[in-house]
Amino acid sequence: DLAAANIRTGVVLFGVAGATPFAAVPKPGSTLNQQTGDDGAYQAGVAWPAPRFSTGAGTSSNGGTDHLTGLMWLRNPPSTRLNWSNSLVYCEGLDGSIGRGGYTDWRLPNVREMQSLIDFENRAPALPGDHPFLGMTTNTNEYWTGTSPYTGGGTKQNFAVSMDWGSTAHLNPTNLLCAWPVRGGF
Repeated sequence: DLAAANIRTGVVLFGVAGATPFAAVPKPGSTLNQQTGDDGAYQAGVAWPAPRFSTGAGTSSNGGTDHLTGLMWLRNPPSTRLNWSNSLVYCEGLDGSIGRGGYTDWRLPNVREMQSLIDFENRAPALPGDHPFLGMTTNTNEYWTGTSPYTGGGTKQNFAVSMDWGSTAHLNPTNLLCAWPVRGGF
């Protein structure tokens, strides 16, 4: 559709000026400089806000808002392991009760949203030091995303992110991993 919201700011197509800003790429969190030319030397990307996260109060106390992305994450993700399909059903079925702030639009995050949490200077969990999340242990560190990679007609796979090292993998959807609900981002 030829609409300003579908065109990047600074671009004009057939007389329609774009109104959508660039999607900023955040810094990866690594400040370690081992050699000239590595990421620690350049520190490329958008700086993380300070504080990076805040938590709600009262009925929203179980939500952690990321001020870098604007996403709200369930602060205490369940450690129950589910297959990919049941992870989708779980997240989509969350209601606004029990510390969910009245929000009913929880969902399974996409792979980029999950990766946005990673701080590559930390391990087990690979999250920023000021994160507000509870129960992040090494035995519940792998989380499904709602993203499916191209398989070339092969076996269906789905992306998962490990909060142990911050790594991403594509796995068979019958594997049992955790689901970390998120909301916002649209």
